[in-house]
Amino acid sequence: MLKYIILLAVLSLKINLGLACDCVIPVDSYFNEVIKDSDFIFTGTIINSSKNLIVLDSIIKGNLNVGDTIYLHQFFSSGNCTAIFSDGSKQLIIGNHLESMDQIFSKDQIILETGPTPNDRDTISSLNEYSEEQITNLKSSLIDYVVVETAMCRSFSIRSKEFKQVMALLKN
Repeated sequence: MLKYIILLAVLSLKINLGLACDCVIPVDSYFNEVIKDSDFIFTGTIINSSKNLIVLDSIIKGNLNVGDTIYLHQFFSSGNCTAIFSDGSKQLIIGNHLESMDQIFSKDQIILETGPTPNDRDTISSLNEYSEEQITNLKSSLIDYVVVETAMCRSFSIRSKEFKQVMALLKN
């Protein structure tokens, strides 16, 4: 009985996380702008969900190579659009290249001061929310990997209906 209660609690949490994200259906002008303004669009397989590492299976946009390992940065707000990945899952990622800590913090500051643009509407965070450990991990990731900023609204399981919608948009 306890096993079923725990399963129900976990499923409820996953449903609530999914419902909390205020994403747009990927067929409107906002989403077309996100695609146009993104640095990278690729598919890949999550190899380490706790570290947000993905190995690229195919590149649709951007200067990357199949087989590259990429660090997926989602800002640290764990706000309404943080994607939750599982090891072995295949994802379509739409994101922007982050090359330095200054770029990340200045982007956060700009978002906080001027409001989000379509490409970062779903990744707003507060500069005060970065822990020392998160900053250390991110600095290390910037040295070891190409870092791509993304969010739940720009990360799609290849098994989802949204994946098919995005792929249709990309073909147009």
